Amino acid sequence: MSQNIQIACSGLSLTDAMRSAIEAQVEKLKKSAGTSHVLHNCHVHVDRPGGGASLPHLFNVRLRITIDDKELVANNHQHPDFYVALRHAFDVLQRQIRTIRDARTAAALHDTKIAAHLESDV
Repeated sequence: MSQNIQIACSGLSLTDAMRSAIEAQVEKLKKSAGTSHVLHNCHVHVDRPGGGASLPHLFNVRLRITIDDKELVANNHQHPDFYVALRHAFDVLQRQIRTIRDARTAAALHDTKIAAHLESDV
């Protein structure tokens, strides 16, 4: 990954621990994508809109990454705990990456079976 992580926030200032947690999650995504997929950009936006007297202040995490030629998005993952909101958002992206990886593996397996079938007919 060309360490192009862009982190933006509103309604709060990120601590070093929060920034480290974001970077750790990006590394985890990179590993789950494997060597055959390239993560290009990662945009992380964290905000904490002010709640009313009866509403809790929730951390809102939105992610957008570019992997190969696809843009993947995880929107509006809210939780009172920043780390839980962050984990939930990155879990969504990991599932999307897994889906892409599985689809490509299935397509490659299908192509291999067709090629083997054609060779056996010759």
